[in-house]
Amino acid sequence: MNPAAGVVLGKDGVIYGTTERGVTADGTVFTLTPPTKPGGSWHERILHFFVNNGTGGAFPSGLVLDIKGDLYGPTPAGGVYGAGEIFQLKAPKKGERPWIFTTLYNFLESPDGDEPTGDLTFDGSGNLYGITSVGGTGPCQGGGCGTVFEFNP
Repeated sequence: MNPAAGVVLGKDGVIYGTTERGVTADGTVFTLTPPTKPGGSWHERILHFFVNNGTGGAFPSGLVLDIKGDLYGPTPAGGVYGAGEIFQLKAPKKGERPWIFTTLYNFLESPDGDEPTGDLTFDGSGNLYGITSVGGTGPCQGGGCGTVFEFNP
């Protein structure tokens, strides 16, 4: 429900995306696997349900895929400090299941950053870059107008 951002296309033709809401969740990460024969049906699978229970992130946005097939993304809400988080979904090895979810970083509000939004991107060294819509230093209400961040997973 409520797709949250663009999708990412894997090498195998699988589409990865996020939703801001779920039937019983504060968002999901999902896959759409293409049909095995022309005219067949696509197969949807939920990789992770977000539940903002005081420590979990909520409302995931854009995803990025690394060369190993692992997914990374931000949540603009939730996390330990309520300011959002960066997460990883580690792809299972061939024949294994499920994907392994890990919170990599919890934003601390100002001046660190708050509400990471949009897509993340990798540089050639494997560092992630993104933005927050709040935090940093500056004249904006709430202690800053946002940040650009670098994170090394």
